[in-house]
Amino acid sequence: MGREHMTSDGLARIVASKNRLTLEESRQIVDLIFESIASGLRGNVETWVPRFGKFCLQHKPARMVVNPKTCRMVMGSPKTLVRLRLSSVIMQEHGDVHRS
Repeated sequence: MGREHMTSDGLARIVASKNRLTLEESRQIVDLIFESIASGLRGNVETWVPRFGKFCLQHKPARMVVNPKTCRMVMGSPKTLVRLRLSSVIMQEHGDVHRS
């Protein structure tokens, strides 16, 4: 059995039903929230959501990797990753979730 997935549309439906909003209004709110997080990350700004977690960037330096075609060591590129560091509340409620 596969995992269940929540989409932004599913989030918008929940927001609409709990706040007496139209689906279109709640979609705009959900889109605005995620665009605000993305915009902050583009500006290297962390976004902290209480009782949920913190969205932040993790910069990884270049490192030696194996080219799978040639089996030779080459210098890989530096990378910037988006991380969600879950809050202790989430971690306590879901002990099987791994912290990034």
